[in-house]
Amino acid sequence: FTAGEKGVVKVWDVNSGKVTLTLEGHTVGADSSEAVEEQGQIINAIYLSQTSTIVSLHADQTILFHSLKTRTLTRQFIGYNDQIIDATFLSPTTTTTAQTDSHLALATNSSLIRVYDATTLDARLLSGHTDMVLCLDKGAAGRVLASGSKDKSARLWAASGGSDGEGEGEEMSWHCVAICEGHTESVGAIAFSRRHDQSSPSLRFMITGSQDRTIKLWDVQSVPLSSSSSSSSQPPIRLKSLSTQVAHEKDINSLDVSPNDQFLATASQDKTAKIYSIEYSLKPGKGNAKGDLKLVATLKGHKRGVWNVKFSKFDRVIATASGDKSVKLWSLENFACMKTFEGHTNSVLRVDFLNKGLQLATSAADGLVKIWNVKDEECTSTLDNHEEKVWALAIPSHEKYIVSAAADSVVTFWEDCTELEEEEKLAEKAELVLK
Repeated sequence: FTAGEKGVVKVWDVNSGKVTLTLEGHTVGADSSEAVEEQGQIINAIYLSQTSTIVSLHADQTILFHSLKTRTLTRQFIGYNDQIIDATFLSPTTTTTAQTDSHLALATNSSLIRVYDATTLDARLLSGHTDMVLCLDKGAAGRVLASGSKDKSARLWAASGGSDGEGEGEEMSWHCVAICEGHTESVGAIAFSRRHDQSSPSLRFMITGSQDRTIKLWDVQSVPLSSSSSSSSQPPIRLKSLSTQVAHEKDINSLDVSPNDQFLATASQDKTAKIYSIEYSLKPGKGNAKGDLKLVATLKGHKRGVWNVKFSKFDRVIATASGDKSVKLWSLENFACMKTFEGHTNSVLRVDFLNKGLQLATSAADGLVKIWNVKDEECTSTLDNHEEKVWALAIPSHEKYIVSAAADSVVTFWEDCTELEEEEKLAEKAELVLK
């Protein structure tokens, strides 16, 4: 076999001198410039006789494993992620509880989306956007991924390969199944409907927010929850927006939909967050969905732009993270500010709820992740493993760990060791009693 500067491995028949197999798997973004093509060059390649696999090392620190038996890419390791700006967990195979949140999607400083197996760190690159991907969200209990980009579009992705628990040996791959176009600037915020039946997940609607200061409501009920290898050759569905509204005076940074799908929260650089009621109805028949967004309240109190907004799944409250270094908790009953959390030394970029809404997790431009008790507004722990802004925070449904990802290219898995610490304290007390 031979491997070269174009990122391709060729297997030759020694007797005839002809190529019997060409292995291509290195994905490049829309920018196919010379610099990008150079990154795909193969620096080294080896043959593993035990598994009949060719392993290729590329200039951009990517390692590919190609099986000669199945003639497919079986594994991929990505050594460099550039700046990471968003992350979300996915559950492409949901046949068992153990497979929930089994994959982690990352938006980096690239048009390519990275999807990692959270256990093996095997990765796949999703190509389709023509400019940098800015935001991610999951729908239908993690079966579908949505992405917003600087190319002014949003795309929806579904997985193929063993998604029904069958077809063992079939490699999982992701395909773009739908496209949303209509914004005049970058799509920097995206959110799916949250309400679904766990036993049979489905999609209802999706909302996008843009640098053009508008929000759009999209009907996504026709989007498939899984794709097949054959569907990759079919063009993605072109979705139409049900409603468009000018929402803020400046860029929209974040969107979130309430667990019951009744409200939308928006966060903007204009220092405000807004609450909209979502009116979405579906009549029998294809294309009969109707939807609208109506402003209910404006949350004022932050002194700088609001970077992130999140609904609690357990209480009628909402959290906002701001460039004024604080996080605020607001009541959905009277839209008043209930609590303010201060402790970060720079802009707070992400916020999410933990432990049935009793705790908050925050990440900031100071490189720190903090855990807070909501009741007493106190920081219980500070997690430090980043040197740059921590743009992304992802929490799986089991909450056994949380994931932070930053502009320093580092993805950190933080394990919940509260029980372990309590056991150690009890053991220390027991030793003292014995003494």
